[in-house]
Amino acid sequence: MSEVRLTAEEADAVRAAMASLVVKSRTGELGIMHGADRFVSMQRIFRKKDREMLDAAARKLGLAGIPEYRG
Repeated sequence: MSEVRLTAEEADAVRAAMASLVVKSRTGELGIMHGADRFVSMQRIFRKKDREMLDAAARKLGLAGIPEYRG
């Protein structure tokens, strides 16, 4: 795959979307946090390799990574 360049506005939008993502530590299920510690599933399971790649992408956007949800 070729390199993808984002404008500053596109990067801000992706950063905002990724900031609310979490991964269930036990199952690798991707979701978002809603309200007071409520996990809402996106019905997508990430394997460890995919989780690491998603985490690396978040770090490239200036985020601390994709947090794990242990609920």
